[in-house]
Amino acid sequence: MIKKTLKIFGIIFVITFLIMVAFVAKDFHIRLIGLNNDLYQTNKIIESYQRKVNFNNMELLSQIQDLLRNFDKYKDNLNQIKEQLKNQLKRVSINDLLNSSVLVQTQFGSGSGTLVKKSNTGMLILTCYHVVEDAKDNEVMVGYSKSSSGTDLSGMVTYKAKVMKINKEKDLALLKIDFSDSDLVVANIAKLEPLKGDIVYSVGNPLGLIRTISKGILSNKQDDYFVSDNTITFGNSGGGLFNSEGELIGVPARVLGYPDRFGYFGSPESSLGMSINLQTIKDFLRGEI
Repeated sequence: MIKKTLKIFGIIFVITFLIMVAFVAKDFHIRLIGLNNDLYQTNKIIESYQRKVNFNNMELLSQIQDLLRNFDKYKDNLNQIKEQLKNQLKRVSINDLLNSSVLVQTQFGSGSGTLVKKSNTGMLILTCYHVVEDAKDNEVMVGYSKSSSGTDLSGMVTYKAKVMKINKEKDLALLKIDFSDSDLVVANIAKLEPLKGDIVYSVGNPLGLIRTISKGILSNKQDDYFVSDNTITFGNSGGGLFNSEGELIGVPARVLGYPDRFGYFGSPESSLGMSINLQTIKDFLRGEI
C-alpha cells in the first residue's frame, strides 16, 4: 500500500516537474523572442541613426564647401576693399601734396613752389633759384587758385614773399611769407632715398596749368638730380617731386636734353625731367649748403 502511494506521488511529482519545466521553457522562449525583437528594433534604430549621421556628414561637408566658396568670394571682396582703401589713401595723399603746391611769380615769369614749413605767423616756400633770380627788390608773389581748374585764376589767393635764402649752384631758393594760410598743407620731406623704378609724382604749374600733377617712375640718378619719366616742363620748376606716400623727394628743375648755343638745357630731346635730389634739399633746408 505504501509503495503504491509513493509510486503515485512520484508520478505526480514528475508530471508537476514537467509542467513546470514546460512553463519555464515557454516563458524563456517568449523572453527570447522579446529579446530578439528588442535587438531587431535596436539595430533598426542604429541603422536609422547611421543614415542620419551619414546624411548629416554629407550635409556638413556641403556646408563647409559652401563656406569655403563664400570665403573665397569674401577674400576677393576683401582684396577689392583693400585696394579701394589704398586708392582712397593715395587720393588723400595726393590731395595733401596738391595743397602744398603754390604758384611763384615774378615780373619776368612764373614757376612753382612747395610749402615746407608753417607757423602761426608765417610760411616757408621751397622753389628753384632760377625761378626768382630776376626778381627786383625781392618782389615775389606766391599764390594758389582755390578752383585749381586749368588756367582759371578766379579766386586766386596771393601773398607777397621775400627771398630768404638762395643757393645759385644748387638752384634752390627759400621764400618767406609773413602770414599763415590754413588752406595750405606742409609737405612731408621723405626720410628714405627713393630707388630706381619707384612711382613718383610731380606737382606744379606747367604752362600756367594750376596745380597740375603727373605720374611716372624714377628712371635714374645723375649727380645731384633724380631723373624721372613723368611730364616736367616750363612752369614745373621749383615745384615738388613726390613719392607714392606723398612725401617730398625732389624739386623739378629742368628737362634732360642737349644744351643750346648758350649752354643751357633748353632743347629737350627726351621726355625725362630732372629734379634736385632729396639729400641736396635736406642739406639746403638745414643750412649746410
